[in-house]
Amino acid sequence: QDNVSYALVNLLIVQFFTSKVIAVSVSLAKLGLYVAKGRKGKWKTEFNVPFAVINLVYFCTVAFITFAYFPFAFLLVSFITYFDFKFIKLQLRYFMYKPLIPFDAKSIGNFFTILLLMA
Repeated sequence: QDNVSYALVNLLIVQFFTSKVIAVSVSLAKLGLYVAKGRKGKWKTEFNVPFAVINLVYFCTVAFITFAYFPFAFLLVSFITYFDFKFIKLQLRYFMYKPLIPFDAKSIGNFFTILLLMA
C-alpha cells in the first residue's frame, strides 16, 4: 500500500507540473513564431473547454483513488487544485482567448454517458 500511495502522489505531482510546463512552452513557441513572422495573424488560441473538463475529471479521479491509500493527500490535492485554477486564469488572460462559441454542457454530458456505457 505504501508503494501504491507513493506512486499515486507522484502521479498527481508530475501530472500537475508537466501539464503546466507543456502549456506554457507551447504558448511561448506560438508567440515566438508570431514575432518571427512579423506579427501576422493571431498567436493566441481559443480556450478548449472540453479538454479542460477532461483534465479536471482525470485529476479528480486520480485524487479520489489516492485518498483510499493516502488519506492526507487531501492537503496536497487542495493546494494543487487551487493553483490549477489560478494557472487556468493566467493562461486565459495571457495566452488564450475566450471561446467564440459558448460551451454546451450537454455535449460533454453525452460524452461521459457514452464513456461510462463503454466501460
